[in-house]
Amino acid sequence: MTVRIGLVGVVLSGLLIFSGCNVNEYPDYLSYEFRTHGTVVDNKRSELTLDPDKAAQLNELLKPHFGTPANPVVRGTPGDDMDPDDAALLTAPDMQLSDDALKRGSILYRQHCLYCHGINGDGGGPTGQFLNPLPRDFRTGLFKFRSTAKVDDQGKVDAAAVTPPSRADLLKTLKHGIPSASMPAFNLLPETDLNALVSYVIHLSLRGQTEIAMAKRLIGGDVPSAEDITEEVKKIAKRWQKDASQRLIPKPPSEGWDVVANKGRSTNWEQGRHIYLTVGGCVQCHGKDGSSSIVEVADNATRLDSWGHLNPPRNLHLGVYRGGSRPIDLFYRIKLGIAGSGMPAAADFWQSEPVKPGEQPKPMRPFTDEEVWQLVDYVMNIPGQRIGGGSSAAR
Repeated sequence: MTVRIGLVGVVLSGLLIFSGCNVNEYPDYLSYEFRTHGTVVDNKRSELTLDPDKAAQLNELLKPHFGTPANPVVRGTPGDDMDPDDAALLTAPDMQLSDDALKRGSILYRQHCLYCHGINGDGGGPTGQFLNPLPRDFRTGLFKFRSTAKVDDQGKVDAAAVTPPSRADLLKTLKHGIPSASMPAFNLLPETDLNALVSYVIHLSLRGQTEIAMAKRLIGGDVPSAEDITEEVKKIAKRWQKDASQRLIPKPPSEGWDVVANKGRSTNWEQGRHIYLTVGGCVQCHGKDGSSSIVEVADNATRLDSWGHLNPPRNLHLGVYRGGSRPIDLFYRIKLGIAGSGMPAAADFWQSEPVKPGEQPKPMRPFTDEEVWQLVDYVMNIPGQRIGGGSSAAR
Protein backbone atom coordinates (compact mmCIF):
# COMPACT_ATOMS: atom_id res chain seq x y z
CA MET A 1 0.00 0.00 0.00
CA THR A 2 2.84 2.41 0.86
CA VAL A 3 4.53 1.80 -2.47
CA ARG A 4 1.28 2.36 -4.37
CA ILE A 5 0.57 5.63 -2.51
CA GLY A 6 4.13 6.78 -3.18
CA LEU A 7 3.80 6.07 -6.88
CA VAL A 8 0.52 7.96 -7.08
CA GLY A 9 2.15 10.88 -5.31
CA VAL A 10 5.01 11.00 -7.78
CA VAL A 11 2.60 10.88 -10.73
CA LEU A 12 0.47 13.70 -9.32
CA SER A 13 3.57 15.75 -8.61
CA GLY A 14 4.69 15.26 -12.19
CA LEU A 15 1.31 16.37 -13.46
CA LEU A 16 1.50 19.55 -11.40
CA ILE A 17 5.07 20.31 -12.41
CA PHE A 18 4.55 19.84 -16.13
CA SER A 19 0.97 21.02 -16.57
CA GLY A 20 1.45 24.79 -16.94
CA CYS A 21 -1.39 26.95 -18.24
CA ASN A 22 -1.95 24.91 -21.40
CA VAL A 23 -1.85 21.17 -20.78
CA ASN A 24 -1.29 20.56 -24.48
CA GLU A 25 1.95 22.55 -24.86
CA TYR A 26 5.17 23.16 -23.00
CA PRO A 27 5.65 26.56 -21.33
CA ASP A 28 7.90 28.88 -23.33
CA TYR A 29 10.40 29.27 -20.50
CA LEU A 30 11.19 25.53 -20.34
CA SER A 31 14.53 24.43 -21.85
CA TYR A 32 16.19 21.13 -22.48
CA GLU A 33 18.75 20.43 -19.77
CA PHE A 34 21.82 18.25 -19.65
CA ARG A 35 21.34 15.12 -17.61
CA THR A 36 23.94 12.49 -16.81
CA HIS A 37 24.47 9.81 -19.46
CA GLY A 38 24.92 6.27 -18.15
CA THR A 39 27.43 4.18 -20.07
CA VAL A 40 29.03 0.77 -19.68
CA VAL A 41 32.67 -0.25 -19.98
CA ASP A 42 33.57 -3.94 -19.45
CA ASN A 43 30.10 -4.58 -18.02
CA LYS A 44 30.62 -1.89 -15.38
CA ARG A 45 28.49 1.24 -15.24
CA SER A 46 30.15 4.62 -15.61
CA GLU A 47 28.70 8.08 -16.09
CA LEU A 48 29.23 10.97 -18.46
CA THR A 49 28.46 14.06 -16.43
CA LEU A 50 29.22 17.80 -16.33
CA ASP A 51 29.42 20.31 -13.53
CA PRO A 52 26.47 22.76 -13.44
CA ASP A 53 28.32 25.62 -15.15
CA LYS A 54 29.47 23.51 -18.10
CA ALA A 55 26.06 21.87 -18.37
CA ALA A 56 24.37 25.30 -18.57
CA GLN A 57 26.97 26.40 -21.13
CA LEU A 58 26.29 23.35 -23.28
CA ASN A 59 22.51 23.87 -23.07
CA GLU A 60 22.91 27.39 -24.46
CA LEU A 61 25.26 26.22 -27.20
CA LEU A 62 22.72 23.65 -28.39
CA LYS A 63 19.63 25.86 -28.20
CA PRO A 64 20.10 27.61 -31.60
CA HIS A 65 20.33 24.19 -33.25
CA PHE A 66 17.52 22.35 -31.44
CA GLY A 67 15.26 25.01 -29.93
CA THR A 68 13.20 24.33 -26.81
CA PRO A 69 10.47 21.81 -25.92
CA ALA A 70 7.84 24.42 -26.82
CA ASN A 71 9.52 25.31 -30.12
CA PRO A 72 11.70 22.39 -31.21
CA VAL A 73 13.80 22.62 -34.36
CA VAL A 74 16.72 20.87 -35.97
CA ARG A 75 19.23 23.20 -37.59
CA GLY A 76 22.67 22.54 -38.91
CA THR A 77 23.08 26.24 -39.58
CA PRO A 78 21.09 28.21 -36.95
CA GLY A 79 18.54 30.78 -38.05
CA ASP A 80 14.98 31.09 -39.28
CA ASP A 81 16.03 30.58 -42.90
CA MET A 82 17.46 27.09 -43.21
CA ASP A 83 20.48 26.51 -45.35
CA PRO A 84 19.34 24.80 -48.62
CA ASP A 85 21.31 21.68 -47.71
CA ASP A 86 19.66 21.62 -44.28
CA ALA A 87 16.22 21.99 -45.79
CA ALA A 88 16.76 19.15 -48.26
CA LEU A 89 18.10 16.86 -45.53
CA LEU A 90 15.69 17.62 -42.71
CA THR A 91 12.52 17.59 -44.78
CA ALA A 92 13.43 14.37 -46.63
CA PRO A 93 10.83 11.54 -46.37
CA ASP A 94 13.03 9.53 -44.00
CA MET A 95 13.49 12.50 -41.65
CA GLN A 96 10.39 14.78 -41.77
CA LEU A 97 11.90 17.28 -39.34
CA SER A 98 10.06 20.40 -40.44
CA ASP A 99 9.25 22.93 -37.74
CA ASP A 100 5.53 22.16 -38.05
CA ALA A 101 6.06 18.40 -37.67
CA LEU A 102 8.26 18.89 -34.60
CA LYS A 103 5.80 21.35 -33.04
CA ARG A 104 2.98 18.84 -33.39
CA GLY A 105 5.26 16.04 -32.20
CA SER A 106 6.24 17.96 -29.05
CA ILE A 107 2.59 18.41 -28.09
CA LEU A 108 1.85 14.72 -28.58
CA TYR A 109 5.04 13.71 -26.76
CA ARG A 110 4.01 15.86 -23.78
CA GLN A 111 0.60 14.17 -23.71
CA HIS A 112 1.66 10.55 -24.21
CA CYS A 113 5.40 10.06 -23.63
CA LEU A 114 6.93 12.58 -21.25
CA TYR A 115 6.07 10.89 -17.96
CA CYS A 116 8.14 7.84 -18.86
CA HIS A 117 10.74 9.09 -21.35
CA GLY A 118 11.39 12.52 -19.80
CA ILE A 119 11.51 16.00 -21.32
CA ASN A 120 14.78 15.47 -23.14
CA GLY A 121 14.21 11.79 -23.96
CA ASP A 122 16.59 10.34 -21.36
CA GLY A 123 14.06 7.83 -19.97
CA GLY A 124 14.00 9.80 -16.71
CA GLY A 125 10.37 10.88 -16.58
CA PRO A 126 8.63 11.01 -13.17
CA THR A 127 7.17 7.49 -13.55
CA GLY A 128 10.07 6.00 -15.50
CA GLN A 129 12.08 4.94 -12.45
CA PHE A 130 9.30 2.57 -11.36
CA LEU A 131 9.24 0.60 -14.62
CA ASN A 132 11.08 -2.56 -15.56
CA PRO A 133 12.56 -2.46 -18.10
CA LEU A 134 13.27 1.24 -17.80
CA PRO A 135 12.02 3.48 -20.62
CA ARG A 136 14.29 3.93 -23.63
CA ASP A 137 16.89 6.69 -23.51
CA PHE A 138 16.75 8.17 -27.01
CA ARG A 139 19.84 10.34 -26.60
CA THR A 140 22.44 7.72 -27.49
CA GLY A 141 20.91 6.89 -30.87
CA LEU A 142 20.68 3.21 -29.88
CA PHE A 143 17.33 1.64 -30.72
CA LYS A 144 16.81 -2.06 -30.10
CA PHE A 145 14.21 -2.96 -32.69
CA ARG A 146 15.18 -2.16 -36.26
CA SER A 147 15.34 -3.66 -39.73
CA THR A 148 18.14 -1.44 -41.05
CA ALA A 149 21.70 -2.42 -41.91
CA LYS A 150 24.72 -0.36 -42.86
CA VAL A 151 25.61 -0.42 -46.55
CA ASP A 152 28.91 1.01 -47.77
CA ASP A 153 29.44 2.93 -51.00
CA GLN A 154 30.19 -0.34 -52.82
CA GLY A 155 26.87 -1.84 -51.70
CA LYS A 156 28.39 -4.24 -49.16
CA VAL A 157 26.13 -4.91 -46.18
CA ASP A 158 27.59 -4.81 -42.67
CA ALA A 159 24.83 -6.43 -40.62
CA ALA A 160 26.82 -6.14 -37.38
CA ALA A 161 27.10 -2.34 -37.55
CA VAL A 162 24.67 -0.40 -35.35
CA THR A 163 22.28 1.74 -37.37
CA PRO A 164 19.29 3.93 -36.49
CA PRO A 165 15.83 2.49 -37.08
CA SER A 166 13.77 3.35 -40.13
CA ARG A 167 10.60 5.40 -39.77
CA ALA A 168 8.69 2.17 -40.35
CA ASP A 169 10.54 0.55 -37.42
CA LEU A 170 9.66 3.41 -35.06
CA LEU A 171 6.08 3.47 -36.29
CA LYS A 172 5.80 -0.28 -35.65
CA THR A 173 6.93 0.20 -32.05
CA LEU A 174 4.43 3.02 -31.54
CA LYS A 175 1.56 1.12 -33.11
CA HIS A 176 2.12 -2.23 -31.41
CA GLY A 177 3.95 -1.30 -28.21
CA ILE A 178 6.53 -3.60 -26.62
CA PRO A 179 5.16 -6.85 -25.12
CA SER A 180 6.24 -7.54 -21.51
CA ALA A 181 7.49 -3.95 -21.18
CA SER A 182 5.53 -0.86 -20.13
CA MET A 183 5.48 0.61 -23.62
CA PRO A 184 1.81 0.59 -24.70
CA ALA A 185 0.38 0.46 -28.20
CA PHE A 186 -0.72 3.79 -29.70
CA ASN A 187 -2.49 2.27 -32.69
CA LEU A 188 -5.61 4.38 -32.09
CA LEU A 189 -3.74 7.59 -32.88
CA PRO A 190 -4.05 8.89 -36.45
CA GLU A 191 -1.16 8.08 -38.78
CA THR A 192 -0.29 11.80 -39.03
CA ASP A 193 0.10 12.00 -35.25
CA LEU A 194 2.21 8.84 -35.14
CA ASN A 195 4.50 10.28 -37.80
CA ALA A 196 4.81 13.54 -35.84
CA LEU A 197 5.83 11.56 -32.75
CA VAL A 198 8.44 9.66 -34.77
CA SER A 199 9.84 12.98 -36.02
CA TYR A 200 10.07 14.30 -32.48
CA VAL A 201 11.85 11.16 -31.24
CA ILE A 202 14.39 11.57 -34.05
CA HIS A 203 14.81 15.22 -32.99
CA LEU A 204 15.51 14.18 -29.37
CA SER A 205 17.97 11.54 -30.54
CA LEU A 206 19.88 13.92 -32.82
CA ARG A 207 20.07 16.45 -30.00
CA GLY A 208 21.21 13.81 -27.53
CA GLN A 209 23.95 12.47 -29.78
CA THR A 210 25.20 16.00 -30.39
CA GLU A 211 25.07 16.67 -26.66
CA ILE A 212 27.19 13.61 -25.89
CA ALA A 213 29.84 14.55 -28.47
CA MET A 214 30.08 18.15 -27.22
CA ALA A 215 30.04 17.13 -23.53
CA LYS A 216 33.09 14.94 -24.13
CA ARG A 217 34.88 17.95 -25.62
CA LEU A 218 33.97 20.12 -22.64
CA ILE A 219 35.25 17.47 -20.25
CA GLY A 220 38.51 17.52 -22.17
CA GLY A 221 38.79 21.28 -21.69
CA ASP A 222 37.79 22.21 -25.24
CA VAL A 223 34.89 24.65 -25.64
CA PRO A 224 33.14 23.82 -28.94
CA SER A 225 32.34 26.71 -31.25
CA ALA A 226 29.08 27.28 -33.12
CA GLU A 227 30.85 25.97 -36.22
CA ASP A 228 31.83 22.79 -34.36
CA ILE A 229 28.21 22.15 -33.42
CA THR A 230 27.03 22.91 -36.96
CA GLU A 231 29.45 20.33 -38.31
CA GLU A 232 28.40 17.74 -35.71
CA VAL A 233 24.67 18.23 -36.26
CA LYS A 234 25.03 17.86 -40.03
CA LYS A 235 27.25 14.79 -39.66
CA ILE A 236 24.84 13.02 -37.31
CA ALA A 237 21.74 13.96 -39.34
CA LYS A 238 23.29 12.84 -42.63
CA ARG A 239 24.39 9.55 -41.10
CA TRP A 240 20.90 8.99 -39.70
CA GLN A 241 19.22 9.69 -43.04
CA LYS A 242 21.55 7.41 -44.97
CA ASP A 243 21.56 4.47 -42.56
CA ALA A 244 17.86 4.61 -41.65
CA SER A 245 16.90 4.30 -45.30
CA GLN A 246 18.85 1.04 -45.79
CA ARG A 247 16.38 -1.67 -44.82
CA LEU A 248 17.76 -5.20 -44.87
CA ILE A 249 15.68 -7.47 -47.10
CA PRO A 250 16.46 -11.12 -46.25
CA LYS A 251 16.30 -14.04 -48.60
CA PRO A 252 13.09 -15.96 -47.81
CA PRO A 253 13.38 -19.32 -46.03
CA SER A 254 13.55 -22.37 -48.27
CA GLU A 255 10.44 -23.77 -46.61
CA GLY A 256 7.51 -21.37 -46.43
CA TRP A 257 6.15 -20.42 -43.02
CA ASP A 258 2.69 -21.60 -44.00
CA VAL A 259 4.19 -25.10 -44.28
CA VAL A 260 5.87 -24.71 -40.90
CA ALA A 261 2.60 -23.59 -39.31
CA ASN A 262 0.68 -26.54 -40.76
CA LYS A 263 3.22 -29.15 -39.72
CA GLY A 264 3.95 -27.66 -36.30
CA ARG A 265 7.65 -27.75 -37.14
CA SER A 266 9.86 -28.04 -40.21
CA THR A 267 12.94 -29.97 -41.23
CA ASN A 268 14.84 -26.81 -40.31
CA TRP A 269 14.03 -27.42 -36.65
CA GLU A 270 16.82 -29.95 -36.13
CA GLN A 271 19.27 -27.88 -38.17
CA GLY A 272 18.43 -24.81 -36.12
CA ARG A 273 18.85 -26.78 -32.90
CA HIS A 274 22.32 -27.87 -34.00
CA ILE A 275 23.34 -24.26 -34.72
CA TYR A 276 21.84 -23.10 -31.41
CA LEU A 277 23.74 -25.67 -29.35
CA THR A 278 27.08 -25.45 -31.19
CA VAL A 279 28.44 -22.87 -33.60
CA GLY A 280 25.69 -20.30 -32.96
CA GLY A 281 26.98 -19.43 -29.51
CA CYS A 282 23.39 -19.03 -28.25
CA VAL A 283 23.99 -21.22 -25.17
CA GLN A 284 26.52 -18.70 -23.85
CA CYS A 285 23.62 -16.48 -22.74
CA HIS A 286 20.34 -18.37 -23.24
CA GLY A 287 21.60 -21.72 -21.92
CA LYS A 288 21.13 -25.14 -23.44
CA ASP A 289 17.38 -25.20 -22.87
CA GLY A 290 16.75 -21.54 -23.73
CA SER A 291 15.60 -20.51 -20.25
CA SER A 292 18.58 -18.14 -19.65
CA SER A 293 18.83 -19.59 -16.15
CA ILE A 294 21.38 -17.96 -13.85
CA VAL A 295 22.02 -21.44 -12.42
CA GLU A 296 23.45 -22.50 -15.78
CA VAL A 297 24.78 -19.10 -16.90
CA ALA A 298 25.80 -17.20 -13.76
CA ASP A 299 26.77 -14.06 -15.73
CA ASN A 300 23.12 -13.51 -16.61
CA ALA A 301 22.57 -12.18 -13.08
CA THR A 302 24.91 -9.25 -13.70
CA ARG A 303 24.62 -8.46 -17.42
CA LEU A 304 24.20 -4.75 -18.10
CA ASP A 305 22.85 -3.00 -21.17
CA SER A 306 24.57 -0.02 -22.79
CA TRP A 307 22.82 2.38 -20.40
CA GLY A 308 24.13 0.60 -17.30
CA HIS A 309 20.92 -1.20 -16.31
CA LEU A 310 20.55 -4.89 -15.47
CA ASN A 311 19.45 -6.68 -18.62
CA PRO A 312 19.23 -10.49 -18.42
CA PRO A 313 18.79 -12.38 -21.71
CA ARG A 314 15.27 -13.37 -22.80
CA ASN A 315 13.78 -16.60 -21.44
CA LEU A 316 12.91 -18.18 -24.78
CA HIS A 317 10.37 -20.57 -23.20
CA LEU A 318 7.95 -17.69 -22.62
CA GLY A 319 7.40 -17.12 -26.35
CA VAL A 320 7.14 -13.36 -25.73
CA TYR A 321 9.58 -11.16 -27.64
CA ARG A 322 9.68 -7.42 -27.17
CA GLY A 323 10.57 -6.75 -30.79
CA GLY A 324 7.64 -8.80 -32.09
CA SER A 325 6.80 -12.49 -32.40
CA ARG A 326 6.53 -12.87 -36.18
CA PRO A 327 9.22 -14.96 -37.90
CA ILE A 328 10.56 -11.82 -39.64
CA ASP A 329 10.83 -10.05 -36.27
CA LEU A 330 12.94 -12.86 -34.86
CA PHE A 331 15.01 -12.95 -38.04
CA TYR A 332 15.98 -9.29 -37.59
CA ARG A 333 16.77 -9.77 -33.88
CA ILE A 334 19.15 -12.65 -34.70
CA LYS A 335 20.61 -11.26 -37.92
CA LEU A 336 21.10 -7.66 -36.73
CA GLY A 337 21.32 -8.16 -32.98
CA ILE A 338 19.61 -5.91 -30.44
CA ALA A 339 21.54 -2.67 -30.15
CA GLY A 340 22.39 -1.69 -26.60
CA SER A 341 21.20 -4.96 -25.06
CA GLY A 342 24.30 -7.10 -25.43
CA MET A 343 22.57 -9.38 -27.96
CA PRO A 344 25.09 -9.55 -30.82
CA ALA A 345 24.33 -9.75 -34.52
CA ALA A 346 24.61 -13.15 -36.20
CA ALA A 347 27.17 -11.49 -38.43
CA ASP A 348 29.42 -11.24 -35.35
CA PHE A 349 29.55 -15.02 -35.08
CA TRP A 350 31.78 -16.87 -37.49
CA GLN A 351 31.19 -20.58 -37.67
CA SER A 352 33.37 -23.50 -38.64
CA GLU A 353 31.82 -26.71 -39.93
CA PRO A 354 32.38 -29.68 -37.58
CA VAL A 355 35.45 -31.70 -38.51
CA LYS A 356 36.63 -35.20 -37.67
CA PRO A 357 39.54 -35.72 -35.27
CA GLY A 358 42.83 -35.01 -36.99
CA GLU A 359 41.29 -32.92 -39.77
CA GLN A 360 42.06 -29.24 -40.21
CA PRO A 361 39.10 -26.92 -39.56
CA LYS A 362 37.43 -25.58 -42.66
CA PRO A 363 37.57 -21.84 -43.40
CA MET A 364 35.27 -19.82 -41.17
CA ARG A 365 32.33 -17.96 -42.69
CA PRO A 366 29.37 -15.81 -41.56
CA PHE A 367 25.89 -17.25 -41.18
CA THR A 368 23.73 -17.33 -44.26
CA ASP A 369 20.14 -16.06 -44.22
CA GLU A 370 18.95 -19.66 -44.49
CA GLU A 371 20.86 -20.59 -41.34
CA VAL A 372 19.34 -17.63 -39.53
CA TRP A 373 15.88 -18.83 -40.62
CA GLN A 374 16.76 -22.26 -39.23
CA LEU A 375 17.59 -20.64 -35.89
CA VAL A 376 14.32 -18.71 -36.04
CA ASP A 377 12.48 -21.97 -36.64
CA TYR A 378 14.11 -23.57 -33.60
CA VAL A 379 13.57 -20.57 -31.32
CA MET A 380 9.88 -20.49 -32.27
CA ASN A 381 9.64 -24.14 -31.20
CA ILE A 382 11.36 -23.67 -27.83
CA PRO A 383 8.17 -22.64 -25.95
CA GLY A 384 6.72 -26.07 -26.87
CA GLN A 385 9.65 -28.03 -25.46
CA ARG A 386 9.12 -30.27 -22.46
CA ILE A 387 11.52 -30.27 -19.57
CA GLY A 388 13.80 -33.26 -19.87
CA GLY A 389 13.76 -33.73 -23.59
CA GLY A 390 12.79 -32.93 -27.12
CA SER A 391 10.17 -30.73 -28.60
CA SER A 392 6.51 -31.41 -28.01
CA ALA A 393 5.98 -30.39 -31.63
CA ALA A 394 8.29 -33.20 -32.69
CA ARG A 395 6.29 -35.89 -30.90
